[in-house]
Amino acid sequence: MKPQKSALLLAGVIISTLFIFLVFQENLKAQKPLTAQELYKKYCASCHGADGKGVEKMAKMLKAPIRDFTKITLTAELSKEWQKAIKEGKAKMPAFNKKLKEAEIDSVYNFAKAMTIPATKSESSTKKDAGGVSKDTTKATKDSSTKN
Repeated sequence: MKPQKSALLLAGVIISTLFIFLVFQENLKAQKPLTAQELYKKYCASCHGADGKGVEKMAKMLKAPIRDFTKITLTAELSKEWQKAIKEGKAKMPAFNKKLKEAEIDSVYNFAKAMTIPATKSESSTKKDAGGVSKDTTKATKDSSTKN
């Protein structure tokens, strides 16, 4: 074989191998389920912030208050509301029941829940969400019925 043909053949084999490798890598990524943190970052952080404090820019753009998770004590009642809001949406928050599986919704909920203030025994039955929206997020009222 001539050296030129050998070089072309070798280049073709290398390019084909790289192409197959890249396709295989993409398939592996697609099969690997996302962690709760990755799901939160992908679907929630643009509005609620990576730290759960809310994103002021998004609140202004949506003209809606965004809760600061770090200032909320999650009661059993509020916990059910959050789970329902993630699944079905609420106000300007979109529904995720068609985008995420039940287990993914649960993991996102638990990830966000970890940012809240842990309830003590006495708080868990009496304390409600006081509309804990941080000053740097929105200028929301204390009426929690219109919040996400």
